[in-house]
Amino acid sequence: MNVENIRELIRSANELELKNHYLQKLINVQPLHHSIVLSDHNAHESLLAFARDYINSVPDVLVALSDVSQAAGIASFIEPLLNIAMENFTIAPSGLDQLLDKAYFAHRLIEEAADFYSNPDIS
Repeated sequence: MNVENIRELIRSANELELKNHYLQKLINVQPLHHSIVLSDHNAHESLLAFARDYINSVPDVLVALSDVSQAAGIASFIEPLLNIAMENFTIAPSGLDQLLDKAYFAHRLIEEAADFYSNPDIS
């Protein structure tokens, strides 16, 4: 599995964010859900850092899932999910704001696969 194109998209999106600060502006103007409480006086900066880390983790998480599925002998079941996550991630993204949605999709897909294959009731 080659995730270098995803890494390059993330690098480009991070560079674009440094120029236009679009995600930072969205975070600054959009009110947070009432259940999200950030006590830090730099709350918006912390939220932006979290979003960047969340996006940046996608390639490593995909590689880790691929490695684990190989070791567990379930790669033939997991590979189609990885391909979907990778394909979705690379469809016309440009900024971190768009990659955040795609990162959420990838993380959720991986979480569901992990939950499904870690369930001892599955035969």
